[in-house]
Amino acid sequence: MEASASSSGTHTIVLQAGQTYTLSKDTDGGGHQTDSGADNDDLDTTSTIVMQGNGASIHRDQSLSCTLNNTAQTGEFRIFEVKSSGDLTLNSVTVMHGCADGSGNPALDDGGIYVASGGKIRIANSTIALNSATFGGGIRNRGTVLITTISRNNSGFSGGGILVAPGSIMVITGSTISENSAERGGGIANSGTLTITNSTISGNSVGVLGGAIRTIDGVLHLSFVTIASNDTSNSSAIYVSGGQELISIKNSVVGNNTNANCGGVVSRISATGTNLATDGSCPGFTQVTSAQLNLGPLQVNSPGIIATHTLLAGSAAIDTIIDCTDLKGNSVTRDQRGVARPQGPRCDAGTFEIDSFSVYLPLILRML
Repeated sequence: MEASASSSGTHTIVLQAGQTYTLSKDTDGGGHQTDSGADNDDLDTTSTIVMQGNGASIHRDQSLSCTLNNTAQTGEFRIFEVKSSGDLTLNSVTVMHGCADGSGNPALDDGGIYVASGGKIRIANSTIALNSATFGGGIRNRGTVLITTISRNNSGFSGGGILVAPGSIMVITGSTISENSAERGGGIANSGTLTITNSTISGNSVGVLGGAIRTIDGVLHLSFVTIASNDTSNSSAIYVSGGQELISIKNSVVGNNTNANCGGVVSRISATGTNLATDGSCPGFTQVTSAQLNLGPLQVNSPGIIATHTLLAGSAAIDTIIDCTDLKGNSVTRDQRGVARPQGPRCDAGTFEIDSFSVYLPLILRML
């Protein structure tokens, strides 16, 4: 409250290592739909604030109910709201159990973090998890967001993990978006400008359209991305709704998703570099079988700290990239875990650069 009340300079808030900060106060009632001030429900940001979390968690009291019925009740509130004048940095923080209910007003959406038009947020080494909302379970963005990790959030309608609103900009780098769910856009629903590099989208589920990503009238740039093991129901992992979309994909992997990998108006997809898919639904991709792709399960792979899909021995993604750059022509010298690219003669497709030593070590040991 004190930091937001002061508009000058940058304010740093240091949380106690490993502590849990529980939000429960909602004395004005009506959840975040009724916001009488900064001392109630969600944490409002109206200035430049850097929060050093040191592994701490901020969550809504789990004894409070969360029923997504389009009517905000007392105790149903998100965790952070970044106002139009706000600029928030979260480092090593877990944001959990937020709840955003209501209808007819975008400001009522998003269970974890809502970023208003003009607002900015940067999220590093953090987790946004187990939040719920009608739109945007983890994050709803109408401003500018730079982010890392989103998992296990739920949206009753659109954008289980992230909802990117029209006119907004989001950049996702070195991140894993997993186990989120929604009716449309299980991992991400995008109507803005979204750039994703060196990131994994896995294990998300959807009722209707886009298990991993649904794009409608948005711009989507994917470089060195792995989209795998999403539950797409009767849809596809990437779903293009039709309209003014521009989807560009380079040096990425889309495979092992239930049903199709790409769907909708796939003519809006432009693939460059080398991209692999386990069916023929993604135009411009090289089709391989699941056995040829040979992805490992989603898990934390050393030296990473968030989950990725390793490339197992003989994977078609190994040493397949001739041009080891992103869509803007910038060299991509690290994988999602921070491992140097390339490890062999060429870079590997997707988020994971396999260490050639670890691949051939068992063979060397048998020879000895």
